Amino acid sequence: MTLNPSSLEPAALLSKSEFLSFRECPKDLWLRLRKPTVVPRSPPSDYDRLLMEDGYAVEAIALDLLRTRPDAERFEFQVTISDGRCLIRVDALRRNSDGSIDLYEVKSSSSPEDHLVDACFQAIVAARAGLIVRSVRVVHVDADYRLDGELDPSRFLAFAEVDEELEAIRKEVEAEIDEALGLLAMGEIDERGCRCLLRTASRRCASFHHLNPEIPVPSAHLLPRISSPRLARLADEGRLAIADMLHDDVTPSQLDTFEALRTGQPVVRTEEVKAFLSSLRYPLHFYDYETAAGAVPMARGHGPHQQIPVQFSCHVLHADGSLEHREFLGDGHGMEEALVDRLKAAIGTTGSAIVWNQTFEKSCNRRMAELLPRHAGFLKDLNDRTADLMLPFRKGYVHPAFEGSASIKKILPVVCPDLEYDEDSVHNGTGAILAFREMVTSDETEERERLLKELRAYCHLDTLAMVRLHEFLLNLAAP
Repeated sequence: MTLNPSSLEPAALLSKSEFLSFRECPKDLWLRLRKPTVVPRSPPSDYDRLLMEDGYAVEAIALDLLRTRPDAERFEFQVTISDGRCLIRVDALRRNSDGSIDLYEVKSSSSPEDHLVDACFQAIVAARAGLIVRSVRVVHVDADYRLDGELDPSRFLAFAEVDEELEAIRKEVEAEIDEALGLLAMGEIDERGCRCLLRTASRRCASFHHLNPEIPVPSAHLLPRISSPRLARLADEGRLAIADMLHDDVTPSQLDTFEALRTGQPVVRTEEVKAFLSSLRYPLHFYDYETAAGAVPMARGHGPHQQIPVQFSCHVLHADGSLEHREFLGDGHGMEEALVDRLKAAIGTTGSAIVWNQTFEKSCNRRMAELLPRHAGFLKDLNDRTADLMLPFRKGYVHPAFEGSASIKKILPVVCPDLEYDEDSVHNGTGAILAFREMVTSDETEERERLLKELRAYCHLDTLAMVRLHEFLLNLAAP
């Protein structure tokens, strides 16, 4: 059954996105649909925007590829189907001579396994609408693809047949669909508690505090990497409050955060701070990359979702206390050769290189070494000289206001409250990716200049923040 979307009542039909939200937290979905004014909802984040942009781009490439196939006349695109209770929109549908159909779900990720539930929901609703689903394919990007000249859609995309995988989870997904429909049909629900009670603070639903108003502050949810079984045990014992927990309830890696939250005072381990500082060699190079990652590679040698730097900021602190700033911002994709040349001049071959979260910068350096073999020696040496400023703020100085996080965005307002990111400008890595994309494609000079200025200011602040945090550690370790 194929229907015109305008003839449907969205509030009465369960969509795929709503079903996936139900699987995350059923009560949060109920509140969003049945009592939308109870819990304020945030607009789409920069990350949401990035996913949507990538999704639209890959979908357009995939559908164009299907339109070139010999059997293209058997395909229908963006087909809306409803069984009267659920609503789906199929990216592509192929009608077979025996009356059955094949469904094609297009995804911008490189892992079809991440989308089995999505595809199963589509297949179930289509079947319940009276269609005979013969096969389901997840169209995804090939992680091993590398751009060489023009994009080759036939190599860039992979078609994964997932019928066996869907059959294995079909009964479970069908039961969950019926459970979701039953919940949404209820005029009232018990608005006390939700499954997010057993999740860390970063994974809570938007309705968490409405559904769990009795959760103490601070609670065990703030402990880094706390497991669901441990949260369940503490909840059963009525000891989710940090004040009610014991040292035996936490792991060694959680202990400093636990002590800071329990006492309301920072935990200071001066010897850890001194050991970190003594490992550094002047001049100190505080550097940070911004990248232009995306599902669709934009320059030769690039692959899907590869984090390839397009910008760096570097503050150089000399032993005499003098400070210099050096930077680079490309005006298009594929400028990593120019970036590394500038980086060599900025960092040189002596002194420590300091980053926040070394996993990211080091992985960027390894990728650039693969793309630029003549710079591989410098980039390997750079990784060998790189120190992670985040480490002493995980075990050395832990403040209760960090709330168990080691994010610089969480630490900076506590340690250096005079430095802050402009929320009305580029203020995170994902926003920087989006801004760079807009800058290199915009035809308006003023818009390009605005984005260029924002990108430079954001990356500059990232490295200046590290300089100030290093200064804080020096003062902390001083006699």
